[in-house]
Amino acid sequence: MRHITTHDAPTTGLRSIGDTSWHTRGACHGMDAEDADAVFFPGPRDHEEIAEAKELCGWCPVRRECLDFALENVLKEGVWGGLTEAERRPPQHVPPYNGVGRGGTRRLTKP
Repeated sequence: MRHITTHDAPTTGLRSIGDTSWHTRGACHGMDAEDADAVFFPGPRDHEEIAEAKELCGWCPVRRECLDFALENVLKEGVWGGLTEAERRPPQHVPPYNGVGRGGTRRLTKP
């Protein structure tokens, strides 16, 4: 027997990675596709467009959901949840240097 899933079940509060139900409540919803591309997918040095995207995101009611979507799906391009790709990227870990510095002095890291 086949079981049919209905929406009568109570919500669990869990959502899938592909959940985009939040999108219809976004400040960007309904924007012209070309305008949205220009604003939310600017060049890396297009500071004016980046600022415009961040301004729209600043008053968006689903900013957190948008950012979560970008992080969970490892989206590399565009402004999502008010952050550029560079801002969403985890900080690079620089290993401590324990080698010999200039002049033959040894540089040690703190434990």
